[in-house]
Amino acid sequence: MKSTTALLSRAARDRIRRFITLHEARLVREQEVLALLSARVERARIAEDSEVPHDVVTMYSQVRLRDDDSGRPFICTAALPPDEQIEINDSLWRAYPFAALLGARAGEAIEWPCAGGLRRAHVEQVLFQPEVSARQPRECRNSVEAGASP
Repeated sequence: MKSTTALLSRAARDRIRRFITLHEARLVREQEVLALLSARVERARIAEDSEVPHDVVTMYSQVRLRDDDSGRPFICTAALPPDEQIEINDSLWRAYPFAALLGARAGEAIEWPCAGGLRRAHVEQVLFQPEVSARQPRECRNSVEAGASP
């Protein structure tokens, strides 16, 4: 295939340059996020599912947080996107807050990078944790799900 010199309008060249600059910035941010995630994983203490305390955020835990800036509470589930989603969109950047939650305990502050800088929140309560749910006898889980006290 013969290589030819492209003929671009000034506007097209400027738009392409902006596109490249934006994606370079995104790649830098993603590298920072990956470095933070990697460091978090490497520093983590590892426990068996049966040994994880009930107030620790694990994968698929449902958690009530309070935003430090607004003071507003919100509930989220700590999960990472499926591998196939990571390949097709910018899930990494949006997934970081959930990864930052993993291993946190009720009462702890967490922070994560976002487009506007750092965002901070406090873990108020672990509402659901799969590991604890798996350890409870079935009849106890049913009564808790129904709202009865165990």
